[in-house]
Amino acid sequence: MKRTGCLALVAGVVAATALMGQGAAHAAPDTHEVLTSRVKPALVQLGIVMTGYVKYPPTTSGTPARWSDKVEVDSTCTGFVVDPSGYIATAAHCVDSTSEEVKSLFRQQFLTGALEDPAADLAANLQVANANQWPVEGKETGAAPDVHVEVIQAPQDGRVIDSWTTVQVVANQKFSGGDNALLKLNGMPTLKALPVSSTALEEGQDVTSVGFPANVGATTDQSRIQQPSFKSGTVSSNQVTPDGVAGTEVNADLSPGMSGGPTVDEQGNVVGVNSYTLTGNDQAPQNFNFITSGEALATFLTQSGVDLQPVWAAPEGNSPPVWVWIAIAAGAVLIVLVVGGILLSRRGKKGPQPAPQGYAPGPYPGPAPGSYPGPAPGQYPGAAPGQYAGGPAQGSGPATAQYPTPTQYPGPAPAPYPQQPTTGPATTMPPNPQQFPPGQPSPPPPPPTT
Repeated sequence: MKRTGCLALVAGVVAATALMGQGAAHAAPDTHEVLTSRVKPALVQLGIVMTGYVKYPPTTSGTPARWSDKVEVDSTCTGFVVDPSGYIATAAHCVDSTSEEVKSLFRQQFLTGALEDPAADLAANLQVANANQWPVEGKETGAAPDVHVEVIQAPQDGRVIDSWTTVQVVANQKFSGGDNALLKLNGMPTLKALPVSSTALEEGQDVTSVGFPANVGATTDQSRIQQPSFKSGTVSSNQVTPDGVAGTEVNADLSPGMSGGPTVDEQGNVVGVNSYTLTGNDQAPQNFNFITSGEALATFLTQSGVDLQPVWAAPEGNSPPVWVWIAIAAGAVLIVLVVGGILLSRRGKKGPQPAPQGYAPGPYPGPAPGSYPGPAPGQYPGAAPGQYAGGPAQGSGPATAQYPTPTQYPGPAPAPYPQQPTTGPATTMPPNPQQFPPGQPSPPPPPPTT
């Protein structure tokens, strides 16, 4: 009987060791490592400068309407390489200077420089300017404000774009048409690109939204380029806007500056572009985050001449994490020990047996039957399952017919980006000692001096 218990113990240990070996051999790669190694080298931060002019109304005294001096609106967004030859995808609203939201930013910037007391009078006067749709144009009559875009990569091994570099806007789908845009970086070495998946997303599927949040950038060293943030979440729903545009709701947090960045699956394939957020209110404080359709993005890029990369497949032979196999092994060893203890206990209950000649009866020198000096069942001295101590945290069209306000965008961020590119002389605003009273046309400032 004692020999049988020992053999059972040895067999259990061998089986447990085999399970552990099998788990180690086929364990899936760490998702965080996969994402950072595949996604980060393809990310770029966008610095956008839009230049235009605001036409303010005539006065009651007969002074005609006139155009302001040059006004600049600066913002930041995120993009990602989709073709090694230099094509970069982003959100259309990041580079579209014709939207009413961008025109409102121009009016706001103009009034900030024109009003005597912007802190007290800006909101009311901006409401008047927007309600009357003060014209905003580029340098040429009827033209849209000019858009200048530069990109840079975060510091990392193998970085190619290590300084702010100008890119072309070659295609723009506009927000109402899908919110996808395509940029072209010329004269650079081959870049690492992300594949775009056309597979439909399922509710509950794990995704990670990536980008450069402006709030994070504002709290970091302004002489450095910030590192991207990875926000983990799941797919909440698939929706279609009143314009018929497909999009996906995710619970990964999006914020200003992340617009245009990729949302990826567990293999790093792009499944959509970070698009917009519907901001909650007092009755429903939760925000709702949306990305563009991966299928629509793939179609847009292909039609624009982009050579899409093959998607990354899930690794074969996925097994549970190593800690699961360790728990199984520990359980198997524990069961063997309990069974062995029971067998020893039964042997002891038979009463004293005649001792073989030359041996005196005495107590068994090993541990008490049923006891085990190791950790209690279920305890594991390492990190608890599911906890990960290292690395960054893991993370179209509105639901109504209304276009989301600028505060609802996860980007572009309204603050100037670090190491701003040189785009000419600084903006000059005409002085105006008078205030624009709300509800009626406002006396204009004196003509700018030239």
